[in-house]
Amino acid sequence: MESKTNSKLCEQILHPTKSIRLHRLPSRRSLISPRSPRDPPADCSETTRTISLICLAISAIIGLACVASGIYIAAAKRDIYNVVLPPTWPGGPPTYNVMPGMVALFPDASHQLVLPELLRLAFTVVYTFCDESIGLVHGVTQRSTLATHSTQLSRGFAVKRRRALQFNTNLRFLTAPTHEDIGTFHPNGTLCNAVMALLHILAYSSLSLSKLTFTAKICSENLGPNRCSNEGWESFCVSAVPILVLGISIVLQASIALAGILYTRIITWSSSPLVLLAAILREGQVTRVPGRCMCSVLEIKGSTAEPYPKKPSLIQPSAWKAHRGIRRVIRALWLSVMVCGVWGGVIVAAWHGDTQSVSNFDTPGLGSWAFIPTNNSNAFVFGPSFTGSPLSPFSWIICYIALVVAQGALALALHCSEMIMDVLRDEHIWRQAVHSKGTKPANPILALVNFWPCDVLRIAKFFLHWVFGFCLTLQGTIAYFGDPDHPQDDGSDTQSSLQVIMRSVQTWYLMLFLALFCAFVTVMALHNPRGSQPAAYGHIQTLANLIDDWAPDMTMWWGHKEGEGIYDESVESEENRDHKMIHHAGTSGSPLPFVDLDYTYA
Repeated sequence: MESKTNSKLCEQILHPTKSIRLHRLPSRRSLISPRSPRDPPADCSETTRTISLICLAISAIIGLACVASGIYIAAAKRDIYNVVLPPTWPGGPPTYNVMPGMVALFPDASHQLVLPELLRLAFTVVYTFCDESIGLVHGVTQRSTLATHSTQLSRGFAVKRRRALQFNTNLRFLTAPTHEDIGTFHPNGTLCNAVMALLHILAYSSLSLSKLTFTAKICSENLGPNRCSNEGWESFCVSAVPILVLGISIVLQASIALAGILYTRIITWSSSPLVLLAAILREGQVTRVPGRCMCSVLEIKGSTAEPYPKKPSLIQPSAWKAHRGIRRVIRALWLSVMVCGVWGGVIVAAWHGDTQSVSNFDTPGLGSWAFIPTNNSNAFVFGPSFTGSPLSPFSWIICYIALVVAQGALALALHCSEMIMDVLRDEHIWRQAVHSKGTKPANPILALVNFWPCDVLRIAKFFLHWVFGFCLTLQGTIAYFGDPDHPQDDGSDTQSSLQVIMRSVQTWYLMLFLALFCAFVTVMALHNPRGSQPAAYGHIQTLANLIDDWAPDMTMWWGHKEGEGIYDESVESEENRDHKMIHHAGTSGSPLPFVDLDYTYA
């Protein structure tokens, strides 16, 4: 019986002239006059386009500056011994440079803990700006590519194709149309996305290596070549290799983003889900389904081609329930927290274990819990053996592999967390439609700061990457193996090594901060929005069903639309007519009254 009633209601909504007629109800509040729905306006995101291109150009210039600086440092062949070696070094400095491609800063800096870290923090902030700028342009081109192409959806043995763009916000590095549609080498294809992810990881790994600690130690002969005392003359250097890799990574990412602009027909430069929907509607890539004006993103999983009359709900589904990708990202974030804890335990176990088989093993310090590492911080240090020859590229390759493997997981986890905050921002933009000022496309600069969870994410990103630099980094060591009372004049007793250093206490600090960030993200994702406005979370089809009228300036309000409901003429009682009626809720360029929780809407 109920299915027959629903079928009848659906038939009335789709074909109202067959059994019912439209009636204008008496005004219950101060309402707008009914009028014909307006089509989406033309795209007006030229300001966003200009700002995006300027930021992309600045990022490319910063990348080129890093490349030029790296080449200059490598080619200058500066003598760093007057900084990294103490004045009383036995036999004086070597006659050849065992540490080429370095610029030495802060001599005898064992007591200067904050200033060198502020330098690395500045590098991190600058790259965060470049990453956000490049990501903005790359996201714009990716949305346009996804909106105009399809992807394969496999269910059992059936393979279907659907529009690649389902949500306004997607994982930039992990979302792409099929290569059959756009080609293998498309700037927004799977291959280029993988290259972008690798460059992103290499850039953050280079940031961790941008500040290189050098320790000059005098080792007694009876300790052997693999053991040195913990006391030493510490200096901080900037190496050409990390700066050069950082610059190349930024330039290549900017180039891929620029190629995306050249090879993609941009349908809109705005990151607003409403502006994107308007552009997709103009392109004819999505069609509004009538009769689903009260359906949230969860109801869209049903039959999207049929009306779905229902009463409003005061509690809307959370982002956790609405977006499967969010659930996967949060699980990955919490897994990274556990990995940090295990990693710190492994460092302590290795520090206390048998180390004779570890090349050039060293154990500086025992038990400091200082946030910024000191000489007493528990650490596990390993790397190539000391050599009297200049450092080979092999040493840098080994160190970069260690950094990429460790920091790659953190970089991708934080990148994926951007999707969660951007999805919540999309919902925030839509839910402004029930407020007194309505919702409208914001200035792109204001849009970056108007939603505070996104601001928290940006701060957390560079802070967590900065803290990671304490956990896993490089240490250059220049050691003297010989008799200090009878040094060799040619400096042959001075040897060097580039080592990877892992600190357990700082790893646990990273675990603590990452756990706090994960808790914040989880709470935000589990939050259920209050209000009768259906939740969309930037889902394109859901928003298309909810928005039925577009103002020329894109400002809109959502609510009860008077005079657009339908009801059966057999209902004679005027007071029962409102409750028997199938009402309509939608958008308008003028304020609308709130929907009635006792009414049925479709």
